[in-house]
Amino acid sequence: MELVSLRRFGAIFRILGWISIFTGLFTLFLINMEFLTDGAIGFGHFFSLLTTITIVASVFSLFSKTSAALGKWGISLGLFNLIFIGAIFLLSWMVNPFP
Repeated sequence: MELVSLRRFGAIFRILGWISIFTGLFTLFLINMEFLTDGAIGFGHFFSLLTTITIVASVFSLFSKTSAALGKWGISLGLFNLIFIGAIFLLSWMVNPFP
């Protein structure tokens, strides 16, 4: 019974998988634009929101076999964003701990 109900939502899971990939790539784009403009644009408050959307949509897309690969890509992009932002924060904090 549960497999029949999951098959009905297969398209929704695929859409969530693509949303997770697009938001992960868009977050990487925003990070690059932030570095290229030296923070003049001010996208900093979107990073955590977009990374959260990426990971949540990826977890939901893992429920279907047809969208499991999209979910894995989304989770890996979200984790990469978190690790990258954390590493940049720690490295910049080591250079100048008291601004």
